[in-house]
Amino acid sequence: MITSRDIVKFNTGGHLLLATVVLVIVYFLPIKYLVSVDWMREDFDYCFLIPLVIAYLIWEEKDRLQTMPSRPSWIGLVPVFLGIIFFLLGEFGGEYLSLYISFWFVVLGLCWTRLGWQKIKIILFPIAILLTTFPPPSFLYSRLTMGMQLISSRIGEKMLQVMGVSVYRSGNVIDLGVTQMQVVNACSGLRFLIPMLIVALLLVYFFKIRLWKRLLVLASAIPLAIVLNGFRIGILGYLASEVNPNLIEGVIHGTTGWIMFFVGTGIMFGMMITMQKLESPSQPRQIPTALPKPFQPTDTLAAISPVSAPFILALSFILTIYGFTQIRHHDTAKTPVTKNFAAFPDQLGQWAGQKQVLSQSIIEALDLTDYVQIIFRKPSIPEVNLYVAWYDSQAKGESIHSPETCLLGGGWQFQDKREAEIDIPGYAKSPLRVSQVVLRQGESQMLAYFWFPCRGRTLVNAYELKFYTFWDNLTRGRTDGALVRVITAIGPDENLSTAESRIKTFLNKALPVLDTFLPDN
Repeated sequence: MITSRDIVKFNTGGHLLLATVVLVIVYFLPIKYLVSVDWMREDFDYCFLIPLVIAYLIWEEKDRLQTMPSRPSWIGLVPVFLGIIFFLLGEFGGEYLSLYISFWFVVLGLCWTRLGWQKIKIILFPIAILLTTFPPPSFLYSRLTMGMQLISSRIGEKMLQVMGVSVYRSGNVIDLGVTQMQVVNACSGLRFLIPMLIVALLLVYFFKIRLWKRLLVLASAIPLAIVLNGFRIGILGYLASEVNPNLIEGVIHGTTGWIMFFVGTGIMFGMMITMQKLESPSQPRQIPTALPKPFQPTDTLAAISPVSAPFILALSFILTIYGFTQIRHHDTAKTPVTKNFAAFPDQLGQWAGQKQVLSQSIIEALDLTDYVQIIFRKPSIPEVNLYVAWYDSQAKGESIHSPETCLLGGGWQFQDKREAEIDIPGYAKSPLRVSQVVLRQGESQMLAYFWFPCRGRTLVNAYELKFYTFWDNLTRGRTDGALVRVITAIGPDENLSTAESRIKTFLNKALPVLDTFLPDN
């Protein structure tokens, strides 16, 4: 005999299958990129374990979920609509992170529309943990970790000096004499920072003690990661200096990272256990004497209804927007560059240039269509480095890379960064809007100008770049654009205004030529 419980189980399974099919259709490519590209990066390989953690957390709550009925809710459409907005931003802005966030909001919204708020509260933490599987953009991740890497480098330097190792540090580069350690690359840039934060979140979730104590454990994850990474650098530096320089790479390099991760986990676990034991006994917890009575569905319309209106409406909206984006992509035409950058002249007036060739691995990492990099020299003055990267389309995962990422990754520190309008005498489009940066590494200083010529606009930061890529793709069907970066050294006997004047003199010759290589509005 078929009971109302059987009908509810059938409806729940059918809705789960329907939602899975829709999510696979809409998010197949973003999730494929997430797993096969983003999770394969060394700093984010921990993400493969997170789905198992989420499954366990939900399984732990199965008894509570069975004690209450599902109450479909129209409020769940709010996160669905937010997910649709992020989906449009990701599809037309060429940004995978927006698509990942869209996926998260849609999953939350579909669960909410189908299960209701009471059940969502039970599984909200496992759903929130899903956010930790989405790596932040490279430029943002570099900004977040650069200051922490510098502190770790200093700790490693001091530790090596205490052990009697002669060491010289410039930014994140530690010179041991026999070899150099670059903390940004060789030490994985605090690769265990996010996993330690996840462990702290799990401890806070499972150990029900006072809020301020849980916040203390959570806050300890970041300084612990920094300090332990500094100890790791010191250990690797000592092994490289006293045993074998090759030991800073390979198995030992990875093993020391895992050791520090488990040490940090043990410290946080010990903190939590200690504070739990010190918890005041004057406020005993209320332990239920019996579990609530399991939900017994009755033969009512709410129990046997084959569909949930908010849930089905949410799926309809998602599929409609997905269909619109696919039609719009089909109609979008790419805009080719007017000239090949191989033809860019290496002589601009008195400026004589020497073209540089990027390695194939760097070209693939940048996803660019064409580029030119030339070091221009003029008698008796420091050289000027011109780099232009052209993208005929900024599809997902193939957007323009901000130079801030590579400059920071090379160990340069930003002394001053601001937006400026520089006057180029004789140039028709003067004044030119640029991002101006003064960089320092040790005693060396550089002045850099960069900007993004995109479809008739001159943009100066990554946020503008993302917004107008989205807007122009949606309204004009174009996503082409370029990065222009000009750098010159600030000599020991020079001031900033001298370097600025040198770049302006160079741009006076270079910009009219460059304009013939980039399509305008």
